[in-house]
Amino acid sequence: IPLYYQVVRGQSALHAGLLLAPQGLGAMIAMPLAGRMTDRTGAGRIVLVGLGLVLVGMLSFTQVSADSSYLLLGFSQFTLGLGMGATMMPAMSAAYQTLTHNEVPRATSTINIIQRVGGAIGATMLSVILSHQLASHIPGATASSGLAAAQRIGTSASPAVRETLVGQVAASFGATFWWSVGLVLLALIPALFLPRRLPPP
Repeated sequence: IPLYYQVVRGQSALHAGLLLAPQGLGAMIAMPLAGRMTDRTGAGRIVLVGLGLVLVGMLSFTQVSADSSYLLLGFSQFTLGLGMGATMMPAMSAAYQTLTHNEVPRATSTINIIQRVGGAIGATMLSVILSHQLASHIPGATASSGLAAAQRIGTSASPAVRETLVGQVAASFGATFWWSVGLVLLALIPALFLPRRLPPP
């Protein structure tokens, strides 16, 4: 998302960061609410609702163009934030709810490792997909230089070249966001197995 703002919309890193604020706001609102609801009903239902919100927010990013409304993108990010806040905290709670005191340290280390490795793999995979998409849409670009070529278009290309190619670059981002939608759909599978009620004390 920040790359879209910088490469397609020509925003600086600072402005791209500020444009991400609605996502953080959504997560900030959802996390405490989701935590309280999880304490009453279990994680299963809350996580499924959260993933549904992530899907709704992500689907609008699959339709991004070179002139998508900032208001719509901000609302989509707010929805994404709500969904992520309603997904992360309940899933973490479910992971710890049935552990004994002695199991908590090992579980904490394991969950941290899974988060770090999974995040790195996911970001790398989407970066590779984006580079291949850009290479297929930008004349003369290769898979290894697709992102660099797109950044040159966004920052130093002449207005005529930028106007001609920026739509293709936006389409590359939209296609990459479809892969994100697919990953969220895959996340629904383990979410279905999360407990729908609190474990016995």
